[in-house]
Amino acid sequence: MFLGAGVCVGYVLAGANTSVIVWLFVLVMVYVLSARIRVGGNHDMRRLAVFAYLFLSFWGTVNCLDNMRNFGTPFGTGGDDASYFTQAEALAVQSHWGDRTGLFDIVLAVWGGAISTLFRRPFELLDLLPLNWATAAGVVTASYLLSIKINGYGMPLWLLSLALLGNYNFVTSTVHLYREPLLLLFLLCGFLAWHEQRVVRTVIWMVPVAVLRGANVLLAMSYLGASWGCRTMKSRLAMYFIVGAVAVVAAWGADTIGMHLYRYSRQAWAYGTNPYTSFADTVESRGAHIAGEIRSGSIAQSVIQDRSTLARAIRPLPYLFFPIRFWPLDGRRDSASPFGYDRTGNQFLHFYNLFQWFSVLSWVVVIPFLLIGWIHTTFNGTSHATGALLYYILCVVAVSYISFQSRHALGFLIFNPLFAGIGYYQVQSSKGWRSAALVIAPVVLCVIVGFNVMTSLAE
Repeated sequence: MFLGAGVCVGYVLAGANTSVIVWLFVLVMVYVLSARIRVGGNHDMRRLAVFAYLFLSFWGTVNCLDNMRNFGTPFGTGGDDASYFTQAEALAVQSHWGDRTGLFDIVLAVWGGAISTLFRRPFELLDLLPLNWATAAGVVTASYLLSIKINGYGMPLWLLSLALLGNYNFVTSTVHLYREPLLLLFLLCGFLAWHEQRVVRTVIWMVPVAVLRGANVLLAMSYLGASWGCRTMKSRLAMYFIVGAVAVVAAWGADTIGMHLYRYSRQAWAYGTNPYTSFADTVESRGAHIAGEIRSGSIAQSVIQDRSTLARAIRPLPYLFFPIRFWPLDGRRDSASPFGYDRTGNQFLHFYNLFQWFSVLSWVVVIPFLLIGWIHTTFNGTSHATGALLYYILCVVAVSYISFQSRHALGFLIFNPLFAGIGYYQVQSSKGWRSAALVIAPVVLCVIVGFNVMTSLAE
């Protein structure tokens, strides 16, 4: 109730009064559609889906209000959500197909066009965002269902909320107007169909994934292949060796090639002679993101810039456990804030960082369960869980050494509830694992506190 009231007040403060009707309509859609999803025949998903939608809506509205107050626009400073909105607007109003118009733009244009026709006004960002938040709520629900399919048992909703809705990277990538929620929903539906042994349906779900981002289909194939291999191969060690070898070769090879192309494309842009070579363009587009990663703390800076073997080996850590630093509400005081480079705001209070604080603190609870889940799955996991872990590893490698995009990390973050649930079950059933969790949690807390203290003293 509090979250819903907060969203309504936020819409009024943003001057989007009629957009509240759109948000409420989508809320009803989430409730009705989630009621059709059953687990074990008698547990529906309405509570989870509605809570996820309200939670994402609340923080998405807070983020929009922050941007409007500080920068005069509800769009994020990265510019990607503004780009998607512009392309959807051009498609809906002028029927203009740009060079980069894709499936996500079409969905937004159809939705926005319907709103414009109904309310007889141009659609706004706050008209489109509820669709994204509802899709992200579907991702949370599908992630929970997949965990049950693989484990055979559920988990407390508070743990699911911390593992996914408490993850800063996941929430930030879904409260903005990005295509990640739609892509992940199709991806998870394909995985669910695969576990129901419906191959044709799996292929059908993978088609829009390929349209949205082809690389995710390749990673999805690795998941399907790994889960199949773990069921058919007698040696678990053989599967680990195969996937490990592929991961090491991909990491070191892609890292070397990708960084060379990155430097080449940066030079090309600097001299105004962008060659528009597809992969070079892709690597170039990571420049702003890498700059943001460097601003996010000294760990990311050393990992990205340092070319030593040790630095390459630990490069996945910022993507696995981001963030661990508390950003102040006043972004002007902190150069590590992703908004710290922009000094145009007058007040520059970023209340969305309150969620960032919550996300950092949630690691104290989530990391022990994750670590225990990973370890148990490595040695004693079921074939499906082991396949998921191998897919998880390949995704981490792809993000850390090839794409450098934090949003792409959502491809493996959607499996955090699975491994956290496995860890929780082991802690509940084993005294040894329970003792391990009680040791790991204080260590994680000390690391977070120590990192924040050292970072503050270094400024």
